[in-house]
Amino acid sequence: MFDIGFWELCVIGAVLLLVIGPERMPEVAKQIGYWATRARRTVNQLRNEMRKELDSLPTEQINKAKQSMAAITKDVAAIGSDISAQMSEKINIKSSPEKLTKEKLPEPISAAKTKSKARPKAKKKADSKATANTKDKNA
Repeated sequence: MFDIGFWELCVIGAVLLLVIGPERMPEVAKQIGYWATRARRTVNQLRNEMRKELDSLPTEQINKAKQSMAAITKDVAAIGSDISAQMSEKINIKSSPEKLTKEKLPEPISAAKTKSKARPKAKKKADSKATANTKDKNA
């Protein structure tokens, strides 16, 4: 877990022996063992509780719900394709060439016609400004 080898444990033991001393070393070792055992027991209890909770989940109900959702998804997709097929048939009927030739649609006003009318005015203004600038430079 912590990836501590034999030599690391030996170094830790030697440092503890020097710091704590040989008289109190057995007491400290007992306390370390006690807390390590208690921590391990707590972790195992938590792990067992989690396993029990996961095992008690209603997996059958979840699987049935997934299957019903998949069936509903397929039904909705089939209905959507049917509706799109019906709509495309209606659109094809409405836009048949016979009906279009019978009905005359008004032609839309093109944006190019309105822009072409505005351009000569802009050019005239630009030309008049340019001639005014050249007159000022010549004078």
